[in-house]
Amino acid sequence: MKLILDPATTARPATVDANVTEAGGGTRYNIRLDGATVATARATKAGTLSVGVAISASAALGAHTVQVRDSSNKVTLASATLSVADVIVVPPPVWPYATLQAAIDATPSGGTLVLPSGRVFAESARITKPMTLDCNGAAIDGTGRPYWIEVAASDVTILNPICRTATTPVQNGALRFLPGTARGKVSGGDLSGSFGAAIAFGNANQTIVENVNIHDNGQLGVHLGGDGVHGIGNVLRNCHVHHNNAPLDGTWNGIAHGANDPEWEAGGVKATRQTNLTFDSNEVDHNGGPGLWMDIYGQATQYLGNRCHDNTHAGIMEEVSYNGIIRGNACWKNGFGKAVWAWGCGILISSSTGTIAENNVTAWNARGGVAVLSQNRQDWPGVKPISNIKVRNNVDAMLDNVYSNAWLEDFAGGMFDLARGNTGSGNRYWNAIPEDSRWRFAYGSSYGKLADFNATYGEEGGTYLTDAQKDAVLTAAGIPVAP
Repeated sequence: MKLILDPATTARPATVDANVTEAGGGTRYNIRLDGATVATARATKAGTLSVGVAISASAALGAHTVQVRDSSNKVTLASATLSVADVIVVPPPVWPYATLQAAIDATPSGGTLVLPSGRVFAESARITKPMTLDCNGAAIDGTGRPYWIEVAASDVTILNPICRTATTPVQNGALRFLPGTARGKVSGGDLSGSFGAAIAFGNANQTIVENVNIHDNGQLGVHLGGDGVHGIGNVLRNCHVHHNNAPLDGTWNGIAHGANDPEWEAGGVKATRQTNLTFDSNEVDHNGGPGLWMDIYGQATQYLGNRCHDNTHAGIMEEVSYNGIIRGNACWKNGFGKAVWAWGCGILISSSTGTIAENNVTAWNARGGVAVLSQNRQDWPGVKPISNIKVRNNVDAMLDNVYSNAWLEDFAGGMFDLARGNTGSGNRYWNAIPEDSRWRFAYGSSYGKLADFNATYGEEGGTYLTDAQKDAVLTAAGIPVAP
């Protein structure tokens, strides 16, 4: 006869199953706990018996004896030891794989791999089939390695990655989607410490990165460099992208930037050669460079509901690109690392065409709210002529008579020709200083008075806000009412 307790260790109170095998079929037996009979039961014809043994809340901690006796209750036929403890420690399951890569390789196509919570994998991994990787609180340490994860297949989802430190080259990401992959997703997680960018997916298609904390990376938070063939329909949304390309001494003064040149490529997010890219509801702040930056032949980029602040350069920058939509964003305290001409503004449309900037709120930026700049860019001539740009229904608050809304051209490019269709309307302004001879608007010429600016194609129906109206608008946008 055999007696097996399930469980053999328990907290209190509880009921433990006493399972008996190899008993006499139909025979009656007595179950005893510490010398006292607690149950009497008859075995089945197959010779098995199962009885629940109650462990009271006042049972002593430690070892207890459970016995099976015959029907006379005199002969002990089997016994087992039960352990009662206040806290039951369940050992974690043994991870059956030697490496993260081995676990990925063993996951079937279309399957899900859940990593053991709390484990740190000091390795890189490559995904070559459709699957879901649920990091589940595990982390990847890329010390001495260029990449955390390379995705070389379509339909790959990565959930809650926690990745630290990598020697990633500039203009690349430590978590990267390779060219031609599609329908990828990264959701949740925390990415920091890449020498280049934390994540790169500019050569993927229909790939979504959402709800990720992206911070303290060397060059960029997000790299979206495209090759002109891929880079279609990608999305960055609800991410917090901050303190990338920050000063080397680890401090932040709102002006200094890190080791990488933001005039070339550095800051929060930089994208090139993307089609229908969407930036939606991200917070992008304290980066050494622009916040959100599309540069070189972006097609129909949408910037929707983002919050860009405390970046050394423009909060949002659309450069040598086409048909962007910049709508419903809040941009404040940007541009103090590039406070010349109109570069250091909240929203910058630079040598682009067909861009619409509407319903945005800007405040306390180094060189104003929205600026449209036209330069004779011989490097990317495809955007010429600069035409059909609309700046409408925005709000800007300024403390000084720097440009609040400026359309500027440094060559005879014809941006102000009526046939080009470059117009503004319905914008509202607040300035702490009464109007005087100093410039605060520009369209072909510079103007100190809103009435004169309203007489140009750069503005129609522009008005000033009262102090109370300014406070209400900024508060609703989540912007400080004072710098």
